[in-house]
Amino acid sequence: MTLHSILLSRNGILMIPTIAVIVCAALLGIAFLIGCYKGIRKVGWGGLVWLASGAGFFVASKYLKKFVVKAPIVRGLKESVKGVTTVFVLALGCVLAALILYGFFTLLLRPKTKWKRDKELEYDEYGFAYEPDYEDYDDHADDAHYNKVLVKKGYGRPSVVGRIAGGISCAVNVALVLAVILSIALYVLGTSKLKDGSFGALYEVKLVRYAWKYAQIYTLDFLTIGVIVCTALKGYKNGLVGSIRALIVTLGGIAVAVVCFVLPFKMKSGFIVNLSGRCAKLFNGFSALDDPMRELIGKLVAGALLCICGLLAIALINFLLGKAVNAIQGAAPVRILDGSLACLLYLVIGVALCLALWSVLYVIDYCEIATIRKYFNEHTTLAEGVFEVAEEYIKPWIDKALKK
Repeated sequence: MTLHSILLSRNGILMIPTIAVIVCAALLGIAFLIGCYKGIRKVGWGGLVWLASGAGFFVASKYLKKFVVKAPIVRGLKESVKGVTTVFVLALGCVLAALILYGFFTLLLRPKTKWKRDKELEYDEYGFAYEPDYEDYDDHADDAHYNKVLVKKGYGRPSVVGRIAGGISCAVNVALVLAVILSIALYVLGTSKLKDGSFGALYEVKLVRYAWKYAQIYTLDFLTIGVIVCTALKGYKNGLVGSIRALIVTLGGIAVAVVCFVLPFKMKSGFIVNLSGRCAKLFNGFSALDDPMRELIGKLVAGALLCICGLLAIALINFLLGKAVNAIQGAAPVRILDGSLACLLYLVIGVALCLALWSVLYVIDYCEIATIRKYFNEHTTLAEGVFEVAEEYIKPWIDKALKK
């Protein structure tokens, strides 16, 4: 009997839950030890924010939905979108509340970043190194004569409480990731034809049946909230100026490279054509190259020169924005404002990503590629609401496309 047949046998399938429990327990133990070593100040808190947002949403959707429906922002909407708007308002409200708490505890507990004078490096008003033995030096204390560096305070040895809290936070981060992975795996098995095959034996295990029960209820809603939380936290960490910097460097670099190599082939006159011609003339001495080949090489060389100039400009912008980021990091009020604005911007991006994800899932379900909506119930308020909107706004487009 081969290893493949053993793994897909009934006994092999029934061993998967036990193996998964052992692996998850080991990973959680390792995460707890790492968190204890680092302390609460140095570990990520994304899992705690995600857990607080998800738990808050499930409580709010159960007890506050009837009040939000009566709110002016929802009352005037169409009946088809009232439900999803209500649950989205509740979800975003819980996410924002969790993010506000995250920001408060970040200011309270996270290491502080600020500018500090480096006493080992002193400069005079002209930018030259200070020489204490030089007689004509105007000796006066001025902060501008010191080289300033960014330093972080609060990285000392964590306390016992800090270690335990760090271990719990790190374990929660890993636990939520594992829970999502396992829930998605159960969802894929449970909503596809795999459940009718050998993997159907998994659902005979009591632990799997218990997990599947809650996976149907919470997976899709909790994953949606997780995407929004993760993008918002990423924005808070990067900051608005830092995000703009990354966007300019990444997309700008790609755009410059593409445009600079396309222009010599598209332009019919002007500076770029003259540059391509001059570059082609450099290869006139190569008799093995015919005129079309020299013209092609000239355009490629011109594109390379333009690309170098464009990338140098991007590098200069990156340098200037890097200085701006450092200045923001050294000023707490500006850093908080910068991070908060980026957090809100990324939150909107997270919502857009979730809507796109749900649209794809609806298309998969509607085209009968996999059965998803069949396993929804009254508890999957956010998922069910988005599917109701997709039923009205996306379904006509799908029908139109399929008819074509």
